[in-house]
Amino acid sequence: MVCSAHESIDNQVFMLYLCAMYFRSSLRHNPAKDTIDGYYRLVESYRNETDRVCHRTLLSVGFVRDLVDIDQLNQIRRILCNRYDAALGNPQLFEIEKDNPQIVNNLADKYWNELVEKKPH
Repeated sequence: MVCSAHESIDNQVFMLYLCAMYFRSSLRHNPAKDTIDGYYRLVESYRNETDRVCHRTLLSVGFVRDLVDIDQLNQIRRILCNRYDAALGNPQLFEIEKDNPQIVNNLADKYWNELVEKKPH
């Protein structure tokens, strides 16, 4: 069986040992700067019914390196993972820094809201 990108998060009870979200970048033409730049996607790694490792894009974030650095992007990922675990009633996996820059909190809120709105009902 191949990986299914149509399967919702709620239908994957077997998957939740830890939050396996990460940002993946690919080089693309950034029309705003007319240069080649990193284009980011929030990706989930999971195992399907046959125990095969699969990946799916949860959210296309875009060109964000002008807004945040790599450490801040990782902090956003940790915040999103903790919110995901909390929504499922699981213990939080990451300790979150208390003094995040406002941009980190704003982007984490923005991406979380987009993920919740995108979720099939």
